[in-house]
Amino acid sequence: MPESQIQHATLDELRIFLSEMYPPIDRFSGDAKAWMLKADLGNVIVKFAAGEQAGGSLPLPMILPVWKAKSSMSLLVDKREKSIMSLRVFGEDLSPTGPFVKKGEQVGETEEAAAEDKVEEEGVVAKADEAPVVADDEEASMNV
Repeated sequence: MPESQIQHATLDELRIFLSEMYPPIDRFSGDAKAWMLKADLGNVIVKFAAGEQAGGSLPLPMILPVWKAKSSMSLLVDKREKSIMSLRVFGEDLSPTGPFVKKGEQVGETEEAAAEDKVEEEGVVAKADEAPVVADDEEASMNV
C-alpha cells in the first residue's frame, strides 16, 4: 500500500479509539480531525506514531484499520484486543466494555484461585490428576 494512502495519528487519537467504541469525529482535533473529515466512508489505514504521549508509550509505530462512518470512526480491532492493547500502551484498560474475564471469575483472579474457590464452595477436595474426595456431609446425602 502506498504511503500516501496511509493516514497518520498520534497516541492522543489512539487513546480516544481505545476508550470509545464509535467516537464522533468531533472528539478528535488537529491534523487527525482534518483527514477524518476529508476521508471517504469505509476502511482507512492509520499509522500511529511511536513515542510517549497522552499517558502512554509506543516503542514502534503501529498500523491499524479504522472504519469511517458518516460522523464517527471505529477502530477495527476485537474488543479483547483493544483491552489488551490499552493495557500495554497506556498501562490501564481504557475499553468501554471493561476487563474481560471468564464466566464466574473475578477481575485479576487466576484460574488456580478460581478453582480453589470452587473447591471451597462445593466441599470437594482433589488434585488435578486424582478423583475428587467428597466431604462427609455430601457423602451422607449420596448414600440415601
